[in-house]
Amino acid sequence: MEAVKRLDDQTLLADVAINGKNYPPVCVAAAEKVSVPKLLANIAINAKYLPVCVAAVDKLEDPKLLADIAKNAIFDVCVAVLEKLDDQKLLADIAKEATDSDVREEAVEKLEDPALLADIAKEATDSDVREEAVEKLEDPALLADIAKTAPLRDVREAAVEKLADLTLLADIAKHAKYSDVCRVAVEKLEDSALLADIAKNAKYSDVCRVAVEKLEDHALLVDIAKNAKHPAVREEAAKKQSA
Repeated sequence: MEAVKRLDDQTLLADVAINGKNYPPVCVAAAEKVSVPKLLANIAINAKYLPVCVAAVDKLEDPKLLADIAKNAIFDVCVAVLEKLDDQKLLADIAKEATDSDVREEAVEKLEDPALLADIAKEATDSDVREEAVEKLEDPALLADIAKTAPLRDVREAAVEKLADLTLLADIAKHAKYSDVCRVAVEKLEDSALLADIAKNAKYSDVCRVAVEKLEDHALLVDIAKNAKHPAVREEAAKKQSA
């Protein structure tokens, strides 16, 4: 401990903090004497003892260095980092890029920015992170966009299940990129006029047929039988209205 107190060389102090074979308090004392941010970040990521890593984190204020630690350090160190971070963009980067999946989820929990949450819902590789992002979102327009364009089915369906806006649900049913979420949207609708419009105009015939199955209005079925763009849908409507 006395030797550490006499040391002033920042590189040597960092080396002791990371590689010191002494008991942890000596390594902590060395870390506490380091003032160079990049050396502190290196200690936080690579030190052998958790208290040493946390001591280095406690001394750091640079958000970008803290974010880099959160992406690469062990979980308990990352938790200490996340307690110090509020920058929404950096938190979003951690949610997408941290090596530890639990850290990615912790980062999402701190996010409040709707646009960043929507981006994570669509782009994150971890299903739990994507679902957490969708769960936190309340903006109907962003949820609708996720439902229409997200590349992964679990995200699309989680987003559409949160929607109650009939106009947005109808738009998803007609225009979403993937037919699975179109069907989910149709199943949530009961409005006859909207269902008839979907039956006539949606791009996927199987989605149109789900809409026809839900309709009982004779006049609307007659109109669909005449004007739906998919021949199979016209046939389905004609059978139903004449039954």
